[in-house]
Amino acid sequence: LKYCKDDAKKYYTNNGIKQCVKTCPEDFPLNVITTKECVKTCPSDYNLTNSITKECIASCYGNVPYHNEDKHECLPHCDGDTFEVQDEMKCVNKCDTSYYTVEDLKQCVKDCSLTNGYNLIDDFHRECLDDCSHGKDGYNLRYNNLCNNKCPQFTQTIGNTCEFDLNFTSRTEDFIITSKEKEAIIVDIK
Repeated sequence: LKYCKDDAKKYYTNNGIKQCVKTCPEDFPLNVITTKECVKTCPSDYNLTNSITKECIASCYGNVPYHNEDKHECLPHCDGDTFEVQDEMKCVNKCDTSYYTVEDLKQCVKDCSLTNGYNLIDDFHRECLDDCSHGKDGYNLRYNNLCNNKCPQFTQTIGNTCEFDLNFTSRTEDFIITSKEKEAIIVDIK
């Protein structure tokens, strides 16, 4: 910069007076990377803050690839109570409804089968679980890879698992099942 010496490469304007500094002061903590100006808030064309260097940047990259949309900040990883959105390099406070939440891993994923150990699905709460017993609001019964609040027809509850009721065909006094319906039920249960 023409008005600052080499050892003071940044500046800020306070009450109309430009002051050259080595590091931005607390009341002007952010540095616009292209102009070396210290500011209170980043300008619209460089509206993201590098969480490590406190520089105003246009996009998240390098050692701060994750974008926290709420804070307009670039981070080395999602932190605190935020969730990492799978394949998008962004951090959110809550997973969008098109994603499943993996609470323990702080992730938002499209497919529970791809999460290491969290491949049980609670569709009602949009969560991936490692065990249906951790399900919310009574969604703790396992049926195949789903966590439900009740077992489907023609299954019985054994512990916290819904298992095919092998005796349902012998109860013909309760209902009559044609061979096509029985085949459809068996396929549906698989």
